[in-house]
Amino acid sequence: YPSTRDDYIKNVTLVVPENPVPLTAVFHFTPDSGKVDIATRIRLEVDDYVHVVAETSDGRYFRNAAPIKASGGCGGTVGGDASEARKTAGQMKLAAVEPVQAGKPAQARLMIRHPMYTGLQRDLMTQGFRPAYYRKNLDIRFNDKPVLQADTYIGISEDPNFKFYFVPDKSGKLTVSAEDNEGKRYQHETSVTVQ
Repeated sequence: YPSTRDDYIKNVTLVVPENPVPLTAVFHFTPDSGKVDIATRIRLEVDDYVHVVAETSDGRYFRNAAPIKASGGCGGTVGGDASEARKTAGQMKLAAVEPVQAGKPAQARLMIRHPMYTGLQRDLMTQGFRPAYYRKNLDIRFNDKPVLQADTYIGISEDPNFKFYFVPDKSGKLTVSAEDNEGKRYQHETSVTVQ
C-alpha cells in the first residue's frame, strides 16, 4: 500500500485467536514509512487463522485472514541457559538494502537477539515455567523522523526480525530503540548513504 501525506495506513494489527494472547503485534506507520510492507515471524500454538486489520489515516478499516499450519510455539518446552540468553538479549543488526535513493521507499532489515519467553514455556531441566521475558515495543526513526513503531507481545518469535520500508530525503542515521517487559532499553543505529 503506497503512502502519501494525505492517504496512508497508520496501523496494522495482527491477531491469532487461538494463541494464549491473541494480540500479536500492532505496527504504527507514518507517511515517512514509504509503503506498508512489513515482514516478521510469529508463533502459533495450533493451526489457526492469522487476522490482519489495517486502519487508514482517514479512519477506514480493512481486514483479511489467512489459514496457517503450526506445530506449537507459545507454551512448549524451552531449552538452553536462560542466564546466557539474557546476556545477549537486545543485540541488534540493522541495515538498509542497497541501493538507497532519495525520495523513494527503501527496504531495511532489523534483527534482534532476544529469547522472547512467553511465560507459558516449561524449562527442560527444571520443568518449571520460565518467567515471561519479551520485547514489548520498537521505535524506528530515520534522521529522528518516525518511520515505524510497534507494540509486540508474546506471539512474536524468538530472535525477532523485521523487514520494513522508509523514505530517506538525504543520507543520515537509521536508529532503533526497543524496551522489554522488564523495562530494559536497547538502542542501535546505522548510517545510510543515499545515492
